[in-house]
Amino acid sequence: MLLLFITAILLPAVTSAQTGGVAAKNLPADAVDAERKAFDALRAGNRAEGIALLARAVELGSRSARVYREYASLQPARAEATMARAAELVPGDITIRLDYVSVLLASRKSAKALEVLTPMTQVPPDLAFRRAHLRASAFLQADRLTEAKEEAARMVQRAMRAEDEVLADRFVRAVDDYATLRATGVMPTIPAVARGATPAVRTGEWQLAQSLVEIDGRITNMVCGSSAPVLEIASGTVVVRLVIDDPKAILIQGGGRTADFKCGRQNAPVSIGYVPEANASRRTVGKVRSLSPPQR
Repeated sequence: MLLLFITAILLPAVTSAQTGGVAAKNLPADAVDAERKAFDALRAGNRAEGIALLARAVELGSRSARVYREYASLQPARAEATMARAAELVPGDITIRLDYVSVLLASRKSAKALEVLTPMTQVPPDLAFRRAHLRASAFLQADRLTEAKEEAARMVQRAMRAEDEVLADRFVRAVDDYATLRATGVMPTIPAVARGATPAVRTGEWQLAQSLVEIDGRITNMVCGSSAPVLEIASGTVVVRLVIDDPKAILIQGGGRTADFKCGRQNAPVSIGYVPEANASRRTVGKVRSLSPPQR
């Protein structure tokens, strides 16, 4: 059994108990009053009370886009339903609809995302880049590479800020890498740039993000017996062999500190990122640098 220890910063999860900071009988009967008290509580550091009051404002049909965004960010498990309701209550707010699409894409619901995006033919210039980014992401998630490339080109055209230009460049390369892998029979994972939100690259990760190849597949075997175990990943129609040369260099996707692997034959789904580096003696094509913990 191999245990990989990876350092990660974990945020505490919101529990149901934390949402009960205000007794039901004390909750405001007016949405605007609930909104005001919610943000007062959050500014004072009373998170549980703030969440309860935001929930009350949403329940009362708040017309404030800020309320829905804040509540969705504080209650990720309810983000999709929250933003769907916001889009219904404030249909003229394009930003809310784009926020809703971001949430859908984070859950890999590309068909629904495109359903929301398709009628949005006219957007203000300051939102044109974001719309192109979300459309490109939805098309890539749907494995519609031609449309994804077209929208990636629009991202380049509509980039107005330096960070937009960087993201557009990353997206163009991500689509090209995805298409290259698909052509070889490998099923790539959805790259970070196409998961709904604008990806934040932490210090020290930029070079890694530029060179990482990400794929989805199943671990079919782990060859041990040496200082550097080798994973065999069935992806699409091919088997990819990857070496675990440095466990401390591996980033666990989705948070967490460890990933538990066993030697020998197995069948576990995994998303994995690797730096390409062929090794003829090991018959490997790269070094593992990121992964989702295998599901048993």
